[in-house]
Order: sequence, then structure tokens, then C-alpha cells
Amino acid sequence: MKRFLRKAAVNLLTKALRPIYSGIGSILCQHRVVNGSDSSWVSPNAALEISGDSLESLIRHLNARDIQVISLDEVHSILTSGRKVRPFVAFTFDDGYRDNVTVAYPIFQRYRLPFTVNVTPSFVEDPGNMWWYRLEDLLRSATSISFSNRGTEVTMEAASSVQKDKAFETVNQIILSLGPSERDEFLYLLFDRNPSGPGRERLVMTWAEVRQLAADPLVTIGAHTMRHYDLNKLTDEAVLFELNESRRVIESQIGRKVEHFAYPFGGRSAVGQREFALVKQCQFKTATTTRSANLFPEHASHLECLPRITLSGGYPILSRFDRLRSGAPAAFSNRFRRLVTD
Repeated sequence: MKRFLRKAAVNLLTKALRPIYSGIGSILCQHRVVNGSDSSWVSPNAALEISGDSLESLIRHLNARDIQVISLDEVHSILTSGRKVRPFVAFTFDDGYRDNVTVAYPIFQRYRLPFTVNVTPSFVEDPGNMWWYRLEDLLRSATSISFSNRGTEVTMEAASSVQKDKAFETVNQIILSLGPSERDEFLYLLFDRNPSGPGRERLVMTWAEVRQLAADPLVTIGAHTMRHYDLNKLTDEAVLFELNESRRVIESQIGRKVEHFAYPFGGRSAVGQREFALVKQCQFKTATTTRSANLFPEHASHLECLPRITLSGGYPILSRFDRLRSGAPAAFSNRFRRLVTD
């Protein structure tokens, strides 16, 4: 009974908040689109994944509700022109996973809908740089791992699934806490000391596959920095290098301008006003964070820090979308501010 009453209260509150917080549209943040055995077995990586069936169900869900799917160029045009439009979403996929072209692309082609892939050049050129999946591959075959954490030698058992999950979470938190040079050194020593067996099939697109997507007018290729560092751990000069060099490298590969950017870590603890100002200097049309909220006309003055709503594994995608699209969760997390810019 309590569960029923709680659900009824949430539904009533969501309905009451929707007219205020649903905004004019949403930018969706996603990563991988996987099928079957390609799915990850550790929670942080599985949280980056949805199935191809879920993606297609979401597209049909949008069509049934007359929510249009538009490109980031069109998002920019709507915000800067101020014209009235019916509700919209824009799909964005971060990092440059190969399943974006092998699984997601055929679905978007079938429905003739646009989407954006934000590419990290260092991942394309060396998929081993995508350490969260390399760590998963290492733990898949390991019975223990050892590493040095700030001068302390650590050995962790990794024979059982519980031990593997614990080891992944421990190492993951260490990596996320490190600055760029310390992170690179830690990863080099970790994988040098703990060699893994054969990894899975290549997870990241090749440049040929990036060019294949870029040749389709439905697809926008955005920048996602060169090396997927936390920008707030870099100097101003290093941030500008990550932004400008990533755009230069991608443009040289695809022969098209790169006009949109996604922060590699876009939460409040990762980027703020300094990073927004530096991105603004680079004159991208849009720059997207991972702050959860919908878009409002006032975002026209904040194109360097547009919010996105994240849809990923572990949740029923349609109910998750409807709840996030209502704006109710964002209203609570953002202290009832509609415009999320900090």
C-alpha cells in the first residue's frame, strides 16, 4: 500500500511540474548501443549501454507523441532564432563507439532521423586508451590484480564476480581522482603489471567508419577533446589544446567543419565557469554538459553549457525518458531552477 501511495504521489507531482520544467526540448546523452553478448558485466560500463531494441522503441515512442527528432544544428537555430516549435529531442552519443555505426546508424537510417556522435581522436587512434573497458577485459580473466596507489602496494583478489566488481570500482575511483599525467602513468603501470588475455572486438570506430558517418547529412560529428581528460584538472592552455586539436584532427579526417562539442566529464564537479569560458572562446555552436535538465529559450545565452538528459542501461527506457522529459527530477536536483548553467 505504501509503495502504491508513493508511486501515486510521484505521478501527481510529475504531472504538476511538467508544464513548468519540460521546456521546449531535450538533448539526450547516450554512449553505446549494444546487442546480446556485447553487453558489459560491470555496472559502471553497463550503465553506458542500451540495446538496439530499446533505441528503436524510444524512437517509436517519440513518433507516437509527436516529439520531433532534430540535429544539433537545428537546436542551435531554434535557440538563436527564438522561433516557436513543437517539442523536440536531439540524440547525442559520446566517445565514438563502433556500435554507433554498426547498430545505431542502421536504426536512424531506417527512420531517416539525425543524430550526433562526439568523437575522441585518441580513442580512435588507440582503442586501448579507453581504460574503463580495458580494465573490464583485464578483470574478466584475472584472479587477482596488483598496483601501486600513491606509493602503497595493493593486491586485490578478483576470482569471484563480487571480487571483480569490487576491484573494478576501487581502481575506477583511483583513476578518476588522478590528474592527467598521474592518470596516464597509473594506467601504464597497471596494464604493464597485469597483462590481460585477448580483449574483445574493437570497441571504437576507425577513422574510415567516422568518415562513413560524416558522409551522411543525417549525422553530425562533434568533438569530445583529444584524450578525454577532466578539463578542470588542466591549465587554460591545456584545455584550449584539447578543444582545438580535437577539432582540427577530426576535421582533417572527415573533410567537414566540427561545430559542436561535448564535455568528456560534464557534471558540476568536473566543469564550471572557467571551462565554459574557454569553450566559448573556441566558438562552437553548442557545447553540451551532463547536467540533467531540459532546454528553455533562455539557453540561447548559454550555448557553451547546454544540459542533457542521460538515458542508459539499468532502467526501462520509455518510462525513464518520460520521467526525465517531464523535468520533475531536474527540478529537485537543481533546486527548482529551470535554467541550469552552473
